[in-house]
Amino acid sequence: LLRKSRFFPKNLRLFLISEKQHFRVYNGSIHSSSHVDDFGIGATFDLDRGKILESFAELEFFVNELIRLKFIGWENPNYQMLEDILEFTDFFSRIRLLKNWEIINNNLFDLLMQTKQTRNDLAHKWGVSEVSYKGLPLEYNFKQFKKDLISIWKGLLEVYKIEQEKIDLSNLISEVEELNKLNSNIRNATS
Repeated sequence: LLRKSRFFPKNLRLFLISEKQHFRVYNGSIHSSSHVDDFGIGATFDLDRGKILESFAELEFFVNELIRLKFIGWENPNYQMLEDILEFTDFFSRIRLLKNWEIINNNLFDLLMQTKQTRNDLAHKWGVSEVSYKGLPLEYNFKQFKKDLISIWKGLLEVYKIEQEKIDLSNLISEVEELNKLNSNIRNATS
């Protein structure tokens, strides 16, 4: 139903994941993507500074969505206020919130901290050769870095799926159906 719908409430912000797809409803429109596996984390990426930084941008988005879903749910009209707060909260503090709220375990927290430091080094150092991971040059330890990053994604996905199960989709579906029916009737009346 969500993919077939043309109209969504402007204040609806929703991020749903499944085994092979994700859907993002934001500002009245939907974006979806299909993946080979959970969220595309098995997609190959090399020791490429840009691709690693892009992966962390997606990771930060995902952490924000997890905090938002846990803290205010999916249908709170004040989601923009929390989004403003998250924009001015550094990634370390957001990760710490997840740990303090017992959303993630110590192992996942530690992996996030270690990979985050490498991400920061990639963003601020001259070249990849100056960056390390777990005390070794990243060039020699990239396989472990990639394995840990995949573990982080899988761990966060599992937590998000648990939170996502709490969403009452029947209300959402009814609201979207009503909005699409109303817009269809308006278009038919003006044709």
